[in-house]
Amino acid sequence: MPSETLGPQIIDHFVGAKPIVDRVKVALEAAWNIGNGCVFPHSLLVGPGGLGKTELARIISREMGVELFEILGKSVHTTADLNAALLQAEGGCLLIDEAHSLSNDMQVSLLKVLQEGMIFLRAARNAGAVATMSLKPFCLLAATTDEWALTRPLVDRFRLILRLDFYTTDEMAQLITRRARSSGVALEDGVASCIAQRSKGTPRIGIRLLESCVRTMQAENGNAISIAIFERTCQLDQIDRLGLDPVEQRYLQLLNDAGGILRVNVIASCLGLPRATLERAIEPYLIRERLIEKAESGRCLTLRGTEHLAGE
Repeated sequence: MPSETLGPQIIDHFVGAKPIVDRVKVALEAAWNIGNGCVFPHSLLVGPGGLGKTELARIISREMGVELFEILGKSVHTTADLNAALLQAEGGCLLIDEAHSLSNDMQVSLLKVLQEGMIFLRAARNAGAVATMSLKPFCLLAATTDEWALTRPLVDRFRLILRLDFYTTDEMAQLITRRARSSGVALEDGVASCIAQRSKGTPRIGIRLLESCVRTMQAENGNAISIAIFERTCQLDQIDRLGLDPVEQRYLQLLNDAGGILRVNVIASCLGLPRATLERAIEPYLIRERLIEKAESGRCLTLRGTEHLAGE
């Protein structure tokens, strides 16, 4: 079933984000036409989780015909860690995922690398001595869900800032159809659109729901995913018609039962979640779908939220 190898292998097969795809194509053409060791420009990939930032980075490296080295921002603790990754990526691409996790010191070090094209080495026998080493041309690709956690001077050093947004239902349906075809899975008419409508505009969620449908189909010894199999899968996974999971559904029910406004700390306590998790992971989609509203005294259910709970 779906794996990394089933995703798009070239930029022309990347579904959605057309303005970004067009900009990447232009940058690729420029790099190819100039030649002489020219590499893809340093780029910052921004957007919520699950929209394809890592996948886009892999496509870029593949199109450039170079190796991609991947590290997590939170794994870079010292200048030595950063230098080791940069040296490994010489002549290729380095992807720093969750770049917002880099400490301020590491961001400053990275800024100097992008600005000077060299790394700074501290002599082992003399703590005060600093030497430099020029790097071969390479491409830095930094992915983040929180652009504003990065220092502005560092952000300004990136030549391309690619901001991914949520997919439309049509784009999601196209992506689901392609992924099913790549996996050798048959979809009956209308199934791709049904999955798309409950994917919250996020490819990662849509692909996960598709995988769940495949398991249901296999359990029932079917040869295609039908609407009935899709509905059964949503019932098993407790996903409602807007794609809300059990935690999100309980969030709305808490507001409905309160009959008014609830403070965020109260909601977090009832759900057994830290407030930060609630605000980062649960509320954005509920607000985007206009199911809840923020008020000075807490959170309140909208008319649309009330209608959704009533099944209208």
